[in-house]
Amino acid sequence: MKLDRCKAYTRRTGWLRNLTWKNPVVTSALSLPFLVVSTYSLNSAAFIAASMVLVSLPVLLLRRLIGRRIPAPFSPVFYGAVAFAALMAVRWAGEWLMPTVFSSMGIYFYLIPMNSFLYLTIDHWEEAGSPGRPLRFALWHLAGFVLICLLMGLVRGVLVGGAFFQEELFGGLSFSGAYYPFFGFVLLGMIAGAMRWLHRVVLVVLLRRDQPKEERRPLLWRRRMKRGEW
Repeated sequence: MKLDRCKAYTRRTGWLRNLTWKNPVVTSALSLPFLVVSTYSLNSAAFIAASMVLVSLPVLLLRRLIGRRIPAPFSPVFYGAVAFAALMAVRWAGEWLMPTVFSSMGIYFYLIPMNSFLYLTIDHWEEAGSPGRPLRFALWHLAGFVLICLLMGLVRGVLVGGAFFQEELFGGLSFSGAYYPFFGFVLLGMIAGAMRWLHRVVLVVLLRRDQPKEERRPLLWRRRMKRGEW
C-alpha cells in the first residue's frame, strides 16, 4: 500500500495544522477560561481575540529580537511586564470604543497577560532551528486561538439572539442556555471532535485511494447492506 497521497496531504496542509486538528486550544485546552466564559457573543469574542493579539504580539516580537540577551530566570518577569503594559493600552482603547463589552469581561480581561498560551509559546521558543520558525510557530498558534474564539462567539451569539447580523433565524427562537459557560465547554468539545473527525476522514479516503482495488475492504455501511442489516 502506498502513502503518496497521505504524504502530499500532510505536506500541503502542514501550515493549517495549528488552525485545525493541531489547534492549541482544541488539543491542549490553552486559554480555556477566555473561550468558555467570554465568547457569549460575536462582539465579545472579537474583543477578547483582538486583546489577546495586541497583548501577545509585543511579547513575541521582543522575544524574537532580544530574547537571547535576557537571562532565563528574569524572562517571565520581563515579558509579563511587557504584556501588562500592552494590556493597559488595550484597556484604554476598549473603554473608549466598546465600553459595554469591556465592562462585561470582568477579571478575565486582566488575566490575558498571564494566560498559559503565551508563556508556553515562549518556553518552546528555542526548540526550532531556523531564526524565523519560532515566530511563525507562535503566530500560527495565536491565529488558531483567534479562529476558535470567533467561531464560538458566532455560534453562541446566533443561538442566544436567534439572529445573524439582524437577520432572524429559526423563526426568531433563541436558546438562552448558550450564554452560560457550561455550553462553552460543550461547544468547544464539539468543535474539537469535528476537526479531528474531518482530518481522519480525509486520511481514510486518501489511504483507500492509494490501496489497490482488489485489496480494499468494503466500507462498514456497505458490508451491513450486503448482510441485510440495513
